Amino acid sequence: MFYAFDLIFEINKLVNRLESNELKIICETMDSYKNAEDRKIFAQILNDFNTKIRICDILSRDFQLMDDANQRKSDSLIEEQCTNELYTRIKIILGDRWNEFSQIYEDLYWEKIYSLIKELWTALPGDQPVEGVARGFKNLFEDLHDNVIMKYPKLFIKKLKDVGKMYRCRSWSVNDDYELMIPNEQYVKDNRWNPDGVSYLYLSCEDAHKPFDEVVNMAQKTCFEEIRLVEGSAVAICQFKPLKKDAKIIDLCYEGTDPSKLSKEFKTPPKEAHQIVVNKILKDPMLTKKITKLAQENSRDEFVDKAEPDLKKIHKEAGLDKKIDELVHTRFSTLMLSLIDKSIFEAVDIETDPELKAYIPFREFSQFLIKKGYDGIIYRSTRMNMIGLSGKNLVLFDKMHATYKEKSMKKYNYTSGKYVEFV
Repeated sequence: MFYAFDLIFEINKLVNRLESNELKIICETMDSYKNAEDRKIFAQILNDFNTKIRICDILSRDFQLMDDANQRKSDSLIEEQCTNELYTRIKIILGDRWNEFSQIYEDLYWEKIYSLIKELWTALPGDQPVEGVARGFKNLFEDLHDNVIMKYPKLFIKKLKDVGKMYRCRSWSVNDDYELMIPNEQYVKDNRWNPDGVSYLYLSCEDAHKPFDEVVNMAQKTCFEEIRLVEGSAVAICQFKPLKKDAKIIDLCYEGTDPSKLSKEFKTPPKEAHQIVVNKILKDPMLTKKITKLAQENSRDEFVDKAEPDLKKIHKEAGLDKKIDELVHTRFSTLMLSLIDKSIFEAVDIETDPELKAYIPFREFSQFLIKKGYDGIIYRSTRMNMIGLSGKNLVLFDKMHATYKEKSMKKYNYTSGKYVEFV
């Protein structure tokens, strides 16, 4: 007879024996099903699985021949094999319902990743330890930065002159005084990236013109949302231009990327690589004959092993190893930066966070980036996200790196959700 707690009992047995995070997420996915028949099926699967693991443990204990280091490697391999086997077993038993299970698993997986990154981010001030993680956010980001971002800077770093149009606005003094657009240290407080009393220059930006409506563009709209412009207000806005044109800006805005899709593409070689290899083989009659014979006379795995020396030679001659290495590194960096973007950037309001504790990691991270030689950061507009739109912000650590463009000032009244320009 199936009892309500059988599935929980089997899950506890498994997670207490194996530490694999993937196995834990598989178990959480099973536990998310509330239908009694589904839970019974999952409990039976885990019961069989736990029995097999227990037999392996007994055999391993009775014939213990490895030292601690090799035992850890063996345990890690066992966990990987167990995860793959359990995943396959569930897929076979669920049949047509596998896609549903797989989607729940994937959602839980990314939820755990986002949660972990947020936990590391929150612990960044003072490098506080996070349970189960050997290294903090700063160390992990430094590895990513030094080994990949700096290796391919054109993909992740911009010069200020290449950021595109930049805007800054104010609603507290709507006039033509351009100097009021430059932040004053005396009034600087409660901002995301800078300590109180230190003036960074906050701007909205866009690298391509995107209209919001027939009056303002998306970068201007981002500006208005960032200052929390309310109905019935007037606002002044002007365009900014770079002064230090080669200022080094790191791009942390990956709003349009899909981590799930990126992870699936991670190990996929570039499409052109396959065609290059095929063309190389077809241009060499002897090699074509050899490869064709290997394909006809061997299984897929045997073919891969026997053809490997020739394929490696083609890769080297065509420079594909370098291209694939670059692709893997850039995909990995884009994935990690996308995960960071989605994990740490969220709207913060003084009403719900009176001490603005959420800003503390940002302020410390800005100091870290300054020491790395950066002049600013491009990041997502969480205020635009709140109304279902996307926008980009730019913070410059030195307010003298950009200034207002003369004769670019415009003034608007915001009424009934529309912007009406006035002189």
